[in-house]
Amino acid sequence: MEVFRGVEFAALRLWPCGSFLHADEDGRSVYHGSVRDGDAWLPNAVWAVEELVAGASHTRYVLLRGAYGRYLGAGAPDARDRDQERCACPLPSCPLPCCSLQAAQRDRDDAEPDDIMWRPIGCSGTDIAGSVVLLQDRSGRYLRGNQGFLSRHHGVSVDVNIGNEMTLRWEVVRVRVPTRPERPIVPHLPCWPLLNREIQFVTVDDADNFGFGSVRFTGRSVELLREDLMRRIGYDDFTMCVRAGRHGRLTPLFIDLPHSRETLCIVLIRPSTPVNDRLLTSILKAEDDATKAAAVELQHRQELLWEREEALRVRTETALRRWEGRLQGRERATRVREDASLQRWMEGLGRRELALTQREERVSGMEATHRAATSRDKPSAPLLKKEDNIWEKRQMSLSISLLTPLALLFSVRPLIPAEYDHYILMAFIAIWGLGSLAFQFGLFGSNSGEKSFSRFVFISFTALVLYTLHLEMMEAKGYSAAPLSPLADVSNVTLFPVVLDDQTWTVIFWIYFVLVLSGHLYAWATAYITGSDKDLE
Repeated sequence: MEVFRGVEFAALRLWPCGSFLHADEDGRSVYHGSVRDGDAWLPNAVWAVEELVAGASHTRYVLLRGAYGRYLGAGAPDARDRDQERCACPLPSCPLPCCSLQAAQRDRDDAEPDDIMWRPIGCSGTDIAGSVVLLQDRSGRYLRGNQGFLSRHHGVSVDVNIGNEMTLRWEVVRVRVPTRPERPIVPHLPCWPLLNREIQFVTVDDADNFGFGSVRFTGRSVELLREDLMRRIGYDDFTMCVRAGRHGRLTPLFIDLPHSRETLCIVLIRPSTPVNDRLLTSILKAEDDATKAAAVELQHRQELLWEREEALRVRTETALRRWEGRLQGRERATRVREDASLQRWMEGLGRRELALTQREERVSGMEATHRAATSRDKPSAPLLKKEDNIWEKRQMSLSISLLTPLALLFSVRPLIPAEYDHYILMAFIAIWGLGSLAFQFGLFGSNSGEKSFSRFVFISFTALVLYTLHLEMMEAKGYSAAPLSPLADVSNVTLFPVVLDDQTWTVIFWIYFVLVLSGHLYAWATAYITGSDKDLE
């Protein structure tokens, strides 16, 4: 420990190679390399020295804090990822600190972290300077500077292998730097791609009142970050310091921000604010108070949220019950309307069924009456057979009575006196026409079509016979060869005092002809309407 006594800032040179231990720009890893000529001391190669007494034996250790406020220690480059701190041995979990680990920049989240506590061990030898030491951590591992041939930056590891002591020797070089620089001592270097990160900052006034804030910042420029914070807090007389971990010391920002997207904690120190352990204690206390206040505020907001949720639940349940009541009322009203409509429909259906029943009863009664009347009026089979025989006889007799006069007429006409020729022919015509009517009333066919056809043919035949007789009558003058009747010239008195001319006889004939045809047509129409031409069932 004598080599670090009274040293505030130091550089560690791998003896006797001449390369120095550097904090990498990513803010997590470390390497050892040369310092270029003309650059003086680079901030990445300077380490702040802190002394720490720990353990029951009150062992004195040193903590080496880099330019980004993080401490030199053993572990993965991302010290927050504990799963990466594993050795290369085949065992799934190595319980011994015997394997090599990579050196890194670590946050100080605990008061006595074993990984960043180093115990310097002096080296003996005539050719070794008094400031050359071995750095051993609390777990018994040594800081080793690995050698490489082509690489500019050489890795640094931590292990317990002391076989090659030449890579374990570090020379402590005292460095003098400004304690509180107001401006960065390294110019801004642009980076690509642009990095966006969260900046959490703490402000301290003269009355030791603390304020907390957060801002999103893009890039690495300390100057741009300072200007952004100046616009936010309203003053520019402050120094930006970084703090790595809860128990990390404040470190002024000498260089631009790390080349990463990790959240960066910054404390803005006024010129009149003393930077000491009391300030850190006050900041921690203020952070604890702010955390407690935030927890209380969060609890209060949660309670308010619960109250609002409860009120919302009550309102929702009330509205739901109200809507359910309205819905039930509407359902009841709808059910009542549907029941009333169904009742009306059932009543109408009952009335219709009653009307149909009454109508069916009336139809049944009418059918029964019709069947009774039909059965009463329908003649029996023997009676029908007897009537058929009678009509056959009538047809034969009417046929003989109609045809015989025609045959006799032409036989006896020459014997008829000439003055009676017209009268006798007219009488024959009248009698024969009436006989034709009687004859057609006695005709029956097998169906109504045959009866209608027979009626039509018989009407035509009747008209032909009548017209033929009319022609014979018109030619009756002087036809008869019989002598005049004795009564024709008795006292100049004749049996027919009025002698009609041919025109008068023609008119009389046509009047009678129309009457006969009208009778036939009337008989035909009456038979069609009453259905007398239908066959008996």
